[in-house]
Amino acid sequence: METFLFTSESVNEGHPDKLCDQVSDAILDACLEQDPDSKVACETCTKTNMVMVFGEITTKATVDYEKIVRDTCREIGFTSADVGLDADNCKVLVNIEQQSPDIAQGVHGHLTKKPEEIGAGDQGHMFGYATDETPELMPLTHVLATKLGAKLTEVRKNGTCAWLRPDGKTQVTVEYRNDNGAMVPIRVHTVLISTQHDETRERVDRHKSRVWSIKSGVLRNKSEQASDVDGFLDLNMYNITLDKNVGTRHAMIAAFLIEVNHNNSRNRRQMQCPPLTNCPSMMTIDLMSIHTS
Repeated sequence: METFLFTSESVNEGHPDKLCDQVSDAILDACLEQDPDSKVACETCTKTNMVMVFGEITTKATVDYEKIVRDTCREIGFTSADVGLDADNCKVLVNIEQQSPDIAQGVHGHLTKKPEEIGAGDQGHMFGYATDETPELMPLTHVLATKLGAKLTEVRKNGTCAWLRPDGKTQVTVEYRNDNGAMVPIRVHTVLISTQHDETRERVDRHKSRVWSIKSGVLRNKSEQASDVDGFLDLNMYNITLDKNVGTRHAMIAAFLIEVNHNNSRNRRQMQCPPLTNCPSMMTIDLMSIHTS
C-alpha cells in the first residue's frame, strides 16, 4: 500500500507572524469602518518590546494607529516585558503615508477609468482545495493543528494553564493512503506542540503536556519525547494510530498536563516524559474532540 506523510502547522495569536497580521487587520478594519472606500497597504513588524507600522493608506477615516497597536497587543496577552512585549509601555513606531498619485491612478483610476482599464495592484498565485476529510472541508492535518493551537490559547486565557504565554506553534503530520485517487488518512504520525511558558513558578517551574487517547482504541500513544530550550516547551508525539473499527476519519486527542521537577530552560537539557503510571500528579485538559466521519 502506497502511503505518504502530509504536515500542517498553526501558530498561536502571540506568534510574531500572527501578531503582525492582527495589527494590520485591526488597522484595516478601523479604516473600513469609517470609510468603506479606504485603500490600505499596511505592514507591521515587531521585535522585543517594539512594534512598527508602516505603509501607504488613503482614507477619510480618522484612525489612532498607536492605540490600535497597543489595544491589539493587550488583547492577545502581551501585558508585561517578561513575556517579550508590554502593550502599555512598548515602543510603537508609525510611518504611514498616503498612496502615491501615480500608483493610485494606475490601480484605481480615480473614478476616471472603466473597470477593465484599471491595472492590478499586486500579483500572486495561490492554490487551495476542499476535501471531505473533515466537516470543515479542510485537510485533517490543518484542522487538528488549528484546534490544538486554539485550545492552547483558550486554556491560557481562562486561567486553566496560567503559566502559558501567548507565543506558540503546533504541527500535525498525518499518514495518508491513495484509495483510487482519494487521499484517505490512516493515522496521526506526529504531533508537535511548542509553547512559550513562564520561567518559574512557586512550586514547580514546568509542566509537561502529553497527548493521549481519550477513547480506548481510537488513538494509541506509542512513544514521546519532549525538551525545553530557552523558555519554550516542545512536545513531540509519534505513531498515534486511528482504529479501523471507528473509521479512519474519526480522531480524538486530549492532553494530560503533568507536574515535573524543576529544570531551568537555560540548561538546554533534553527531558524524557515519565511513564504515565509514574506521574506524581496530573490534571486532564481536553485539547480537542473532533469527529470527522
